[in-house]
Amino acid sequence: MYSVPFAGSYTSIDYAELTPNFIARVGNGNPTASPPVRSSAFTFDAGNNWFQGNNDPAGLGTNGGGTIAAAADASRVVWNPSGLGAFVSTDNGNSWTASAGLPSGGRVASDRVNPKKFYGFANGAFFVSVDGGLTFTATGATGLPRSGDSFRFRAVPGHEGDVWLAGGSDGSGVYGLWHSTNSGASFVKLANVQEADTIGFGMPAAGRSYPALFSSAQVGGVRGLFRSDDSGATWVRINDDQHQWGSTNAAITGDPRIFGRVYVSTNGRGIIYGDVNGAPPVPGFSLSTSQASLALNQGASGTSTITVTPTGGFNGAVTLGASGLPAGVTAAFSPVSTTGASTLTLTASSTATTGAVTVTVTGSSGTLSATTSFALTINTVSSPNFALTATNAAVVQGATASSTIGVTPSGGFAQSVALTVSGLPAGVTASFNPASTTTSSALTFTASSTATVGTANVTVTGTSGTLTHTAALVLTVNPAVIGNGGVTLTPVVNSNSLFFDDQGVRLSNSSAITALSLTITVQNTGGISFSGQYNTVGGSIAQSHGSTSTTITYRFDLSPGQTLGPGSYLFDAQMGATGTAHPTAGDTFTITYTTGGQTFTQSGHF
Repeated sequence: MYSVPFAGSYTSIDYAELTPNFIARVGNGNPTASPPVRSSAFTFDAGNNWFQGNNDPAGLGTNGGGTIAAAADASRVVWNPSGLGAFVSTDNGNSWTASAGLPSGGRVASDRVNPKKFYGFANGAFFVSVDGGLTFTATGATGLPRSGDSFRFRAVPGHEGDVWLAGGSDGSGVYGLWHSTNSGASFVKLANVQEADTIGFGMPAAGRSYPALFSSAQVGGVRGLFRSDDSGATWVRINDDQHQWGSTNAAITGDPRIFGRVYVSTNGRGIIYGDVNGAPPVPGFSLSTSQASLALNQGASGTSTITVTPTGGFNGAVTLGASGLPAGVTAAFSPVSTTGASTLTLTASSTATTGAVTVTVTGSSGTLSATTSFALTINTVSSPNFALTATNAAVVQGATASSTIGVTPSGGFAQSVALTVSGLPAGVTASFNPASTTTSSALTFTASSTATVGTANVTVTGTSGTLTHTAALVLTVNPAVIGNGGVTLTPVVNSNSLFFDDQGVRLSNSSAITALSLTITVQNTGGISFSGQYNTVGGSIAQSHGSTSTTITYRFDLSPGQTLGPGSYLFDAQMGATGTAHPTAGDTFTITYTTGGQTFTQSGHF
């Protein structure tokens, strides 16, 4: 049991689907205690270390409770405490912002793909938020459980906008299981499920990509625990009359790594889990191809990977063959007999019959056989030629920028293409690297400090022998940025006590940042040590720390290829103390960042 921090009975827990080491939980704290016991807790290392939120939402009483939902990328949480509406925190409980539009008394959940999308259900209505939980809007979906009915709902991992809702009651006359694939705009009630109290997801069955469904439900007039491997089309009961456990209407989930394993909460009997217990599987195998279609020119060849997938303990070798080939096309397998994968090479002669056919691959092993197929198209060979492409570019006065020029050959074209450029604005020069290419070239624009500002239509011309083609791109020359590039830094001291220190830097930017490196340096004045660090950006920030006898350093780096959009973000450093006050005035920070094509450095102290 996680006892630090402790807030009595915990009522809800959730993790970030795309950053699963981040977990948030809420329970029944006591804000009037001394010191206050907050009702929220967070961890960034899968529960090894927890810290409580520094504040509770406005109006929270002794018992917080309710439900909490973590954004898919751990950038925020949405909490719906008992008796209150929803609140959003982007700094792990340091502050909370009231959501608009979601009534009290409901539940919240996060989309497991889109970090800005959250769902709510209250008073018989379904709600969706697309701005990170700040505002909720009723979708207008009808036919759902009534106000006062018990319900549970969850979003499907890996499928944006895919939501299942279970609930209802005999008293209201509305009871069952509903499914939405459009973020709750509408729901379809499953006709084969008369009643359902819970819904959970587990590892897909063999050969399927959609998760297995689990529910405590009534199907075909029988009450029990059920699993569906085909998105709810059919159900199989997975318990019997001798295994009921009193009440199973609180929570259920499947194991994401073990097919068929299910976990069920009971009324006072703890958590029960079960595994599939069926007849021994029949040995067999299936075939699959790496592509649904393959196109070849006359006189060319292509490949496809054929994979043997064993089932039921099958471990024999499978011999492969192909049929349905057009005239002039031959097939060769390497190897011809395999227990895993084989490469199928198709070779078309210069006179091969053109058009589309279906090629069937057959695998045989003893009395067993299986097939797979794909579409094959044989094309007439065209004359050698090439096409030219160019990407738009933006350059700042006094700086450089680049455009990628691509050469796409066709009809067997393999010559080098010489590149030139025209239409440059005044004060801008251009160079290609390389100047002649068979694939691609980097076109570098260099703008002087007085280059003409604005957009220009630039033409790139490619020439090879008698062939000439052009590609157009838009070049934007922006004025040089002065000052700090629209980035404001604010040092924040969240806690400075005898036993815990928490200080960070809040960054606000009006334009995208393409590179960032921030270092917080804490003076080791005695009795302090590294306790933790976090940021509200998410997984695109790499964190590290180090300690010496005189300092503790905290490092935050934007990963290569990532972009930090306009917004406000917190980078936080935490220290444990042993009873001695730590003066923060000697602690400093330095940040180097790139925005608008220019690099800036700022520094300060706490």
